[in-house]
Amino acid sequence: MTRGRRRGSPATREQILDAARKVFDERGFRAASLRAVARTANVDPALVHYYFDSKVQLYTQSVGIGINPERVLAEVITPGRRGLGRRLMAFLTDLWESEVAQFVVESARENPALARQYAGVIVEQWRRAADILGFPHGIVREESLAQAIAVVAGVVTSKYLLELEPATSLTREQAIRVYGDLLQGVIDAAAAAEDPEAKK
Repeated sequence: MTRGRRRGSPATREQILDAARKVFDERGFRAASLRAVARTANVDPALVHYYFDSKVQLYTQSVGIGINPERVLAEVITPGRRGLGRRLMAFLTDLWESEVAQFVVESARENPALARQYAGVIVEQWRRAADILGFPHGIVREESLAQAIAVVAGVVTSKYLLELEPATSLTREQAIRVYGDLLQGVIDAAAAAEDPEAKK
């Protein structure tokens, strides 16, 4: 059975994208909602869901990051906890060093709000990773999230925003190993805190 097309057109999709840019700019990633985008675009909320599977997808396509982190991150997580830190860092490194992401980084130097929105996507994906890995909600999850944010923010700030040495001179492989192992420590510590057997 083929999927029926709701009322809409390429112009409607662009109208939704324009509205999304405005809503994300005014509210930021976390506070924005698909319903708010629909109101701003003056369309039915179902039409937003028809064109975009999630808020993350709408954000990446409206702001222009150019990838779907939900799909990519799901593939990164699928192999399991072992080696996840380096896989995550490889994904994030490729994301940050993409042509569009470099534009975001350059813009973030002059627009801190944009940097916070971009970071919001990363935080959302870390929460999704915790869900997929089965980490229970609670203090351990929030503490591990805070640690992961510190690692990721440190990498972005030192290597891409401030271009500090020696971070800037690290090769892609070195960055993945050095920072990926830090993330792995956060992941393993969170797993061990919830399940003592995870230490073994």
